[in-house]
Amino acid sequence: MGFQTETPDPSMILSCSDIFRVTPEFSPRFLSTLKEREQLHKFSGRWNNLERRLGEKLNPTHAIIGLLDPSQPDLALMTVQLACTSEIPSNIDEIITGTNLFQGKRLVICPFTVSQWKTVSDGTPVRGGGIARPFLNLALQTVMTELWPDAQYIATLSPFSSLRDFITKDIDQDFLKYYDRHNAIRRKAGALREETQALPMDYYVKPEEVRERGSLAADLVGLAGLFVCSRKSLVANLHLKNGAVTYRVCIGANTSSEGCAASWGLMANYLYPAVERNMRRAVLPHSQLMVVSR
Repeated sequence: MGFQTETPDPSMILSCSDIFRVTPEFSPRFLSTLKEREQLHKFSGRWNNLERRLGEKLNPTHAIIGLLDPSQPDLALMTVQLACTSEIPSNIDEIITGTNLFQGKRLVICPFTVSQWKTVSDGTPVRGGGIARPFLNLALQTVMTELWPDAQYIATLSPFSSLRDFITKDIDQDFLKYYDRHNAIRRKAGALREETQALPMDYYVKPEEVRERGSLAADLVGLAGLFVCSRKSLVANLHLKNGAVTYRVCIGANTSSEGCAASWGLMANYLYPAVERNMRRAVLPHSQLMVVSR
């Protein structure tokens, strides 16, 4: 499903009264819509139950923050799900199963899925416009001050949205020539399109394949980095324009059917600069700094 854009409203200023924390007591319509909008992956095991995810036992390590929709008070314009972990997660299973949530001190706030709720007349989701960045900043400020004041870092675990479509349909030789300055990608654009189109939809990149010199898997990981550099990724642009840097391309990070279909299981960590504990700002630094780790 494609995304449409809307013109940012320069007068839009969000305040704490515009956001809320989701609880199990919300209306059935709200919770049902939230489940439908969880587009990043399908939760498994005990996390498949949304009410349990929002319950008392998981509250210390997990939160869902919503942005009010003035036209539909019982719904939201968008939501972000956050976890507080002991280290930067490299795999969505670490968040789903709680492997990384309950060990040691919680140091990292990790936004791991942002769901767009607003739609246009044909039901197509609207991609944020000028709302996504201030909403994410305000959500992070809220959890840093009210839920996890001892957290030292903010690091996302984010999808490579549209990576498969870009490589299988849109990549060309000019793109490779411009961005692949160190000749890390060994295939021509035409060969990349043909080989990736032939991959089964449930295929995901594995670490041992990446270590094979000249393998297609190694090229796919390199292309994920180039995809970020090219500013063609809407998710990357959101975080990079918000002051984050690309910390890591994560291999086998989301092996669900959705993760394989979108980006062969690859995800990315975007790391925000360290935040002074006593200075919780509503707007994080806006910077053009971009470093790609591969």
